[in-house]
Amino acid sequence: MAPTRIRLLVLIAISCLVLAWSVAALVDSFAGRYLPFPATAAGAIWLLAIALGMWSWIVRPKLLRRPGVEPLAPEVAARTAALALAGSRVGAGVFGCYAGFGLFLLPDAAAVEAARSGVVVCLLSALGGVVLAVVALWLERMCRLPQDPHGKASGDPSAPMDGMPEGLERVAYRKNSSRNRLGA
Repeated sequence: MAPTRIRLLVLIAISCLVLAWSVAALVDSFAGRYLPFPATAAGAIWLLAIALGMWSWIVRPKLLRRPGVEPLAPEVAARTAALALAGSRVGAGVFGCYAGFGLFLLPDAAAVEAARSGVVVCLLSALGGVVLAVVALWLERMCRLPQDPHGKASGDPSAPMDGMPEGLERVAYRKNSSRNRLGA
């Protein structure tokens, strides 16, 4: 997996912003009313951000291989990295969507109560999306493999076996020894 680029997150956010603004304009022109924005939307996004932050804090010593702490199992570390990748993209998308909805409602916020409450919910949800993306990027950074002196990540197939996480040496040894028995 390649690290997340900020450029990708900005592209996702802008795309979602344009799409959300367009959807809000279509609903307003066809139905003659604003989209409803329940306060639970902001709560759900913030709950996701807090849960990801708690998981990041819990696994941080294991991912950084602090002395006296058992390292994270390789499959759990891989799933954590995938969760971090997904979290950053979802956070950028949530930010873009709620920013687009909020920008559509903003001109009417001073005069219409529904638009004013919608802007508040959109603002809180967009901020939750930013927090989710930042926490996910922090977790992704912790999941990166350390570099060896030759510039290759320790998880590369061409990297020496002594750089592999604990337990993977046996798997690599078994694969190599079974090939030797088969004459390959």
